[in-house]
Amino acid sequence: MGRELGTAMSASVHTAASITARLDRLPASREIWKLVILLSLGGGFELYDLLMTGYVAPGLVRSGIFSPGHTGLFGLPDQAAFASVTFAGLFIGTICFGYFADRFGRRNIFTWALLWYSLMTVIMATQSSVLSIDIWRFIAGVGIGVELVTIDTYIAELVPTEMRGRAFTVNQVIQFCSVPMVALLSWLLVPIDPFGIAGWRFVAGFPAIAAVLVFWIIRIVPESPRWLAQHGRLEEADRVTSAIEARVAAEKGPLPPRTSARGQGLPAMTGRERYAEPKLSPLTTLYLMPVGQAPPCRVPVLQIRKSNDNQSISRSIASMAASLKPK
Repeated sequence: MGRELGTAMSASVHTAASITARLDRLPASREIWKLVILLSLGGGFELYDLLMTGYVAPGLVRSGIFSPGHTGLFGLPDQAAFASVTFAGLFIGTICFGYFADRFGRRNIFTWALLWYSLMTVIMATQSSVLSIDIWRFIAGVGIGVELVTIDTYIAELVPTEMRGRAFTVNQVIQFCSVPMVALLSWLLVPIDPFGIAGWRFVAGFPAIAAVLVFWIIRIVPESPRWLAQHGRLEEADRVTSAIEARVAAEKGPLPPRTSARGQGLPAMTGRERYAEPKLSPLTTLYLMPVGQAPPCRVPVLQIRKSNDNQSISRSIASMAASLKPK
């Protein structure tokens, strides 16, 4: 039974590795760029929501909700407290809930985090007291924090390794287009009251468009095949990868062979394994550093090969120790 289990695990690992190899061999194409652009559009609303903090604060003062010099939450001025709760929400979202994308899937968390911070910001835009605005801003900040750590991972897993640098360049360009957008909307709307409604509320309510856009995005962008493979959902991973391959092949022609040395036989690693101490290899390097106020001396490097000859190893260590004695 143990042998059968080991065989099944090896097959699973090989299949997961082959999913990675199939994705990494894909050429840059309209299909891949479409996925990058759609995810980046979602990220643009996230950055808009984050940068909006400083732009709507003057509007809150103009509306009489915030008062200059008034001590609010945490003993801070109203505007400072408003910015503080935003970043407190970001901190909680990234530290406490950032792992949700690893557990529940990139696509699911991308969708729900975007809906979360968009709707929470819209609710904040309807409030008229300092406390309620700060509370809803904090809740929205949690969603923004989760989205921050999800989008980059999502893009990295969908695109081939050879084009990730370009993909993130396009991603950042699209996302940072939200900077002039929020600045322009604030310049136009914050000083006025369109239809008798404070202009800052329109600026804050703009991310509601993201709540509509996300339903269009998730119809086109699939779950990360790498994430599916790492979680044992190999049939789904193969189905998603095959669909991407078919669309790329329709544009670019025949794809390179599926066999690839990259990633072959390498099991999917958890986050903890990625940062774990490396296991000993057949050639282990031992570094000895002088401690205390010993006179300057040359510190040799001892390389010990795996061996059953303990006496040989002992002689090597004794020889190295002797060379450390001050002359």
